[in-house]
Amino acid sequence: MFRSVNLSNPVHPEAVVIGCYEGSDVSAAEAPEVQEAVRRPGFQAKVGEIVEAYPSGSPRIIVLGLGTKESLSSDIFRKVSGCLIRHIDKEKLERVDLRISSLRDPAMMGRCFGEAAGLLGWNCSTYRGTGTDPEEQIDLELGGNDEEFAEGIQRGLSLASASNLARELVFTPPEVATPAYMAKQAEMLANATGMECRVIEGDELAKEKLNGLRAVGRASDNKPCLIRLKYTPEGGSDLRPVVLIGKTITYDTGGLSLKGKTGMPGMKVDKGGGCAVLGAMKAIAEVIKPDFPVIALLPAAENFVSSNSYRPDDVIEYRNGVTVEVTNTDAEGRLVLADALCWGRSSHSDWWCCHGSWQRVCWLLHRKRHACC
Repeated sequence: MFRSVNLSNPVHPEAVVIGCYEGSDVSAAEAPEVQEAVRRPGFQAKVGEIVEAYPSGSPRIIVLGLGTKESLSSDIFRKVSGCLIRHIDKEKLERVDLRISSLRDPAMMGRCFGEAAGLLGWNCSTYRGTGTDPEEQIDLELGGNDEEFAEGIQRGLSLASASNLARELVFTPPEVATPAYMAKQAEMLANATGMECRVIEGDELAKEKLNGLRAVGRASDNKPCLIRLKYTPEGGSDLRPVVLIGKTITYDTGGLSLKGKTGMPGMKVDKGGGCAVLGAMKAIAEVIKPDFPVIALLPAAENFVSSNSYRPDDVIEYRNGVTVEVTNTDAEGRLVLADALCWGRSSHSDWWCCHGSWQRVCWLLHRKRHACC
């Protein structure tokens, strides 16, 4: 859709967006052409409905249906925003001024719009070849007359950027996104945001007794590692941390318990948990900025097949003394996650552990800390 989406104040907007509630009229101060557009048969200002007017000597007006004022929620406004963003893309508009007033929570509604714009605007074209025609992309410039709404848009765009980082990494092919590549992405994110990054690999994995990770990753030439990111708020280094753990299997063949020919394609997404956690850490460091530390642990490995593969019937002893008998090498995820849990528990004896999508993790962080596992 868009090459970029930015919040500014367009000097000469191509279009101005105004909102209209179901059962009500637009302001009497609007141009006659706008009044006429709203009264067109069929336009009822239902959720996502759009009608346009073209006042003489002025930018086009996009009247956006918001549904009823009583029922307008953040979820509904996300739907409304999606309809508007698709319309903007269809019309190839580059400069749009948003003048949507009478919102109960303009900051939240602005955030919803920013999220919709950022998420819908993203497309995975990094590895697109010449066999398909490239999509036409534009730089979208947005403006808002309400300060709270505009600040919300910027926050939403930043959160969408964090989600798009996760999406980009998930779709990165396995010959690129190796465990070392994921570690490099974490280091780059740390450098950009001021977080701490540590990568445990090689002999240090053995020293830390991360035996599940070593077993799963030893068959691959791309060696395993445990990636640790830490966000520390100013003056909050001694507070109880939240620890996020994301499975980061950069490719999963199933090991000796080999997947079938239909089960292996798409296994680049087996690193999705780690990608989601990296996206969450970007949002945490740049947008949410909680007043307590947050630590991310990404056990990264490739589950491959070689003469050095771990086997069904192998017994793995973890750093806490618990032993696990392997019955299927395609159960690699729980083996590497167990390592991260054990290492996290022993390294951070007083912690909270969160799991789930990064959006849910951020929801939890917004509401301080919740013990969820």
